[in-house]
Amino acid sequence: MLDVGGSDVRMVGIWGIGGIGKTTIAKAVHNTITHKFDGSYFLANVREGSEQHGGLVNLQNILLSKIVGQKELKIYNIHEGITLLRERLRNKRILLIVDDVDNMDQLEKLAGRTDWFGHGSRVIITTRDRHLLIAHHVKSIYKVHELGHHEALELFGSNAFNDNKNLDDNEKLLVTTVVKYAQGIPLALEVLGSYLCDTSIHKWQAMLDGFKKNPPRCIQDILIISYDGLQDTVQKVFLDIACFFKGWKRNEMIQILEGCYRINPEHSIKVLEEKALIYVDVYGQICMHDLLEEMGKDKVLQESTEPSKRSRLWHHKDVQDVLTENMGTCKIEGMMVKMPKEDEIRLSPKCFKKMRNLKIFINVNGRFCGKVDYYPNQLRLLDWPNCPLKSLPSNFNTKNLVRLSMPCSRISRFGEGFKSMENPKSLKLKGCEFLARSPDLSGSPNLEFLDLSFCTSLKKIHPSVGSLKKLVGLDLEGCSKLRMLPGEVNWRSLQTINLNYCRMLESFPEIVGEMKYMTSLRLFSTGIKALPSSIGYLINLEELELHDCGNLTDLPCSIYELQNLEDVVLNDCPKLVRFPNKGDSEVLPTYAKIENDSFYGSSYMEPNGPFTGRPFLIWGFSSHFHFTIIHYNARSMLSHRER
Repeated sequence: MLDVGGSDVRMVGIWGIGGIGKTTIAKAVHNTITHKFDGSYFLANVREGSEQHGGLVNLQNILLSKIVGQKELKIYNIHEGITLLRERLRNKRILLIVDDVDNMDQLEKLAGRTDWFGHGSRVIITTRDRHLLIAHHVKSIYKVHELGHHEALELFGSNAFNDNKNLDDNEKLLVTTVVKYAQGIPLALEVLGSYLCDTSIHKWQAMLDGFKKNPPRCIQDILIISYDGLQDTVQKVFLDIACFFKGWKRNEMIQILEGCYRINPEHSIKVLEEKALIYVDVYGQICMHDLLEEMGKDKVLQESTEPSKRSRLWHHKDVQDVLTENMGTCKIEGMMVKMPKEDEIRLSPKCFKKMRNLKIFINVNGRFCGKVDYYPNQLRLLDWPNCPLKSLPSNFNTKNLVRLSMPCSRISRFGEGFKSMENPKSLKLKGCEFLARSPDLSGSPNLEFLDLSFCTSLKKIHPSVGSLKKLVGLDLEGCSKLRMLPGEVNWRSLQTINLNYCRMLESFPEIVGEMKYMTSLRLFSTGIKALPSSIGYLINLEELELHDCGNLTDLPCSIYELQNLEDVVLNDCPKLVRFPNKGDSEVLPTYAKIENDSFYGSSYMEPNGPFTGRPFLIWGFSSHFHFTIIHYNARSMLSHRER
């Protein structure tokens, strides 16, 4: 990355969260290679130095003195400093470390462009903000990751023990617990080691429990620098994640926060990523270090000594007090109910009446009792697994809901008020075993995700579902009594549909209009007898798989209209004995010859005919078409491929 022997001028960024070891790495690099340059300097604490009297001018004078060695020269203003530094450095091969940069002005005044420096020079910049490096056209960026477990143990041990102490198994377990708490951040490992150094190891657990409630201030002071530098809108999203959304899917969280009137939450997430305060993993989940989570929660606690006057509630005692003692106020915007044990919470009848701004309600494991007279009507997120209610209360206003998630609940019907739910993007009712019919969603045109999987009493899907033009995903897996889908569907945005194990479902709906976003259709263990001719509207379908569809007797001729279709798999469909005749299709043929091989004998299928021993041609598919028939009852298999 540095290529020290190269003749070009190169800038390299070292980026990561506060306390992760950026400065330590930069110092080690500086000390290792400094002798290979005409001059070098480690300009430390640029953020702090630029805030002091004289600011950047003082830092420019330091560079001029230390690297150029001309103490008699004095810079009096920033623009003069830029000119003088460029003139005196452009012919020198130098190594410059610019440490802890937090805004563009610092880079522009201290290490403006590569033409400031002589051939072979190297400039290393450490920062918490990746965006600064990108904006300064730094192409090589090294992200500092947390220490691995063994490295973390070694660093912690060097600070916690004055000698090579032999630990018994219980002591080793305590050490491992402390190291896991630090999660590989060197600063935390060093600070915790120093705190615990003079303490009996058997008292460590109690001290660690105290740190989780009130982390050492020197760790918090380092971490909070990045938070304090955020805009107000980004700070709010950071606190939302710390209190409620750590581990949630990025896109789901964005939907909810948009509904909560957070200004451009997608941009806020990008900023938080660039400042290494969060990261999004390969599964699309929001991840945040535990110490940052605690720092965020500590900021909320500082809003007031009274829980009812804070914006977010998550601690079980605070939540219980507010709900049972009618202490709610308009300050509360979000609440998570997560009890240490499943104690019953007796709700005050008017517990929600004063919570006029409550937008987020997440119930993890709370069990409620008591009659509630008033429900919050500003909710954007209602997440309540195992809800005991058989129906939503008639006075519960769903108009502003963006996401309703009530999996494994006892709900069996939806009242008229549900029709006014205008804004939902996601409705998740997975495993609601008493639900016999899906809700009327005619008033929810913006719905994107509908999950009714494993609703084992569900028999019919309301016709309004067929008109959801923005629906992206529909999950009906395991609805073992489902018999009826909407007769016609206009799912122009649909990407995935899951009908697996709907064994009583005999018909697939007629498709109205093109569905260009669906590339794969897989049906496992359904009772479907035939696919409709309108399947030709799946214009970008690439894969068609039918497994264990025991009632399937026909495929439509319109299958030849699927010009992007590459794979057809028919597995254990014993009643499917004929392939549709291409002659019935009006689409002009494209020619794709299909080779054939047999694993179990010579029982093949050909167009408009039963299984035979003769090879055949299939017309109208993609030139990359792959066709597989596995028919276990007949002990025959046909595999054709042309690539």
